Amino acid sequence: MVAKTTVPDDASAASSHKQQQQQQQQQQQQPAAASSPAKKKKAKSKTAHPPDTSKYTQLAESLNFPISIQHSLKKGRHAVAKEDLDAGRIVCEEKAVTLVVSSNHVNDFCANCLGSMEKVRIANLKTGQKDIKCTTCSHVTYCSKACQSADLVHHTLECGLTQRIYEIADTHQINPDLLRLLVALLAKEAARRQAEEKNEKANGDQNGSQSQAKEAAGKLATAPFFCVNDLVFSRETVEKHWLKAVAGAVKDVEKILPPELAALDVDLVETTYRINSNAHSLSDDDGTTTDIAFGLYPMGSLFFKHSCAPNCHFVGGEAALTYRTIRPIKAGEELVVSFIDIFQVRAALDRFLEGVLCRECHTGVYLPESELEVPEDKKVVVEQKGEETVKEKETEGDKPEAESGENGKPANGTAANGSSPTVANLSYCDTCFHSLPTADVTRTRDQASHHLAHILTTQFRQKQYQPAATSLQNFISHYHTKHRILHPWNATLFSARTPLLTCLAHLSDHPAALQVNKDIIDTYTQSGIITGARHEFVDLYSNLGDLLVVQSQVVRSGGSVNGSGSGIGGKRGGGGEVVAKRFGKEAKEWYRKALEVAKVALGEEHRKVAELKKKLK
Repeated sequence: MVAKTTVPDDASAASSHKQQQQQQQQQQQQPAAASSPAKKKKAKSKTAHPPDTSKYTQLAESLNFPISIQHSLKKGRHAVAKEDLDAGRIVCEEKAVTLVVSSNHVNDFCANCLGSMEKVRIANLKTGQKDIKCTTCSHVTYCSKACQSADLVHHTLECGLTQRIYEIADTHQINPDLLRLLVALLAKEAARRQAEEKNEKANGDQNGSQSQAKEAAGKLATAPFFCVNDLVFSRETVEKHWLKAVAGAVKDVEKILPPELAALDVDLVETTYRINSNAHSLSDDDGTTTDIAFGLYPMGSLFFKHSCAPNCHFVGGEAALTYRTIRPIKAGEELVVSFIDIFQVRAALDRFLEGVLCRECHTGVYLPESELEVPEDKKVVVEQKGEETVKEKETEGDKPEAESGENGKPANGTAANGSSPTVANLSYCDTCFHSLPTADVTRTRDQASHHLAHILTTQFRQKQYQPAATSLQNFISHYHTKHRILHPWNATLFSARTPLLTCLAHLSDHPAALQVNKDIIDTYTQSGIITGARHEFVDLYSNLGDLLVVQSQVVRSGGSVNGSGSGIGGKRGGGGEVVAKRFGKEAKEWYRKALEVAKVALGEEHRKVAELKKKLK
């Protein structure tokens, strides 16, 4: 199961973990007091004390996490290794403090463990057993009586609110899953406090967080509620109309809360903002269906800072989030993770992940002149004459129109009378220095992004796999294979391959799927954007092995294999067995690679490790 940081309400422009933690660090670095120029009173001397992180360290110790939470003016709050850690070591593991199956998948996944209901239904065909659903709200589905029982206390508190939540969300035009997460959080906290009160009466008074940790002995822990209150939310990164809409919706929800939930001393509006900024989306166990559920995991959000060069990563499984090291780490070294999608744009690789290929050399990418040292003899001079832009030292037949600013004035600020020549707002190839208006480069990038978004929205997410596969193949051909418009590592181009692989798998087009799978692996490894010890490689390597096994079976049955991506063509007759064995041998190699990565990225006890060992036998 894959987890990623996301925004439950797509209408919001809420900040990512990286933005939140940067803001938090800036706040922590500000002086404790600043003198006002309007007042002449002598400022009192104050010594700035760093925030107390002892409660986080005590929490980590109580849960046997090998980390210490520290604070510095430069880094703010951050986690460091208490001891030398091997690759694959668990540094944090927690269950969600609030979790809901997304509205689009309430009938597809278990509301408690997120197990696939499709697999349960297949297993129940022989017995004729029907789905286990809540008979009151009919909005949650369970894979077993055990899961229904485990979720009973929480769901009882929220069950009667479900229909009204959808009505309120529709009235205020926000995602109902955000409100569902809030109510689920309140229900779980109310149930936890009730259970804690019973335990205190039976066993005597205990410290809140330690009590919760001890209660979690033998099972995964859930973060204490103070961790939710400490989560970061950046108002500056969201639109005011969204803030107003959420506040109005939450106030309406507050009016319908039962006494058990209304009695909680919680700032509901601020808590909802924090949920929206810090929640993770989860995919299914196979990684083929994304955003099946949303969950909030406060400890990981609070302990680990973002880095585009992480030494840890996190994966989801059975509604939990597990953080592991992906390389050996020395005691005292900071532990960092990436809270953004692997192929999202990041500073060190912007030129490739946003890359538009040069129209001349088809090797370099266009960069703004401010980011590139352009030789003087390669610079292009623009002379403004009225509304015309004359480009000197320009190749014949390549004369783009001038960009204009507001009220028809030239965008670069030159007077409309064209009296003063100025350097144009151009981008240059970082290899051959061919120039192109920056507006053209931006337009190309935006067109590709909008084109892909249209395909995903109108076809792929509607499960129209055949037309989606055709559209995605045409997209890749247009922007890469045929016209070579985008750099091979371009994030938009890469984002087309993963859904294409899903489509081809549904269509059983194994040869084409195998080639796309290899293309994805090649892009990962050649770019060096991620290390080989991440869970993404487990699925890619394993899936590649599966596809090669299918190819082997096709050849043995006398079929023909084309475009396998392995350089092996299918043969009929006696030669087919030789080819089939070669496919089988290559499949085992990929399974071995997947197993090696899985042991580090997922742990020896993970289900996929056992599956890969079985495949190798």
